[in-house]
Amino acid sequence: MKKKIWIYFLALPMLACAQENSNVKNETNKPMGVKEFFKKAFSDMKEEAKAQHELDKANFEAVKAESKANFEAAKRTPDEMRAERQKAREQQIEEAKDREAKAKAKM
Repeated sequence: MKKKIWIYFLALPMLACAQENSNVKNETNKPMGVKEFFKKAFSDMKEEAKAQHELDKANFEAVKAESKANFEAAKRTPDEMRAERQKAREQQIEEAKDREAKAKAKM
């Protein structure tokens, strides 16, 4: 009994809004009935839930991939990390030399 009362309590404002609001219309520009209003509302909620699920699934996969990459990066030996840092420094030195050459060419 209490469950039915709560359902009526929650649905009553929506019903009143749907019946009083003349802006709520269907495709034929007639005021929507209660049945059409709920049918449209639930179909909209279903579409939103599907879209949110897809977004959540994509975010989960991205976090999973990032976590795996971080784990693999943490497993490297100190020698591998040192070599990677040295390679990055050499690349930065090359870029700096290129900028220096371009600046001298402008003079």
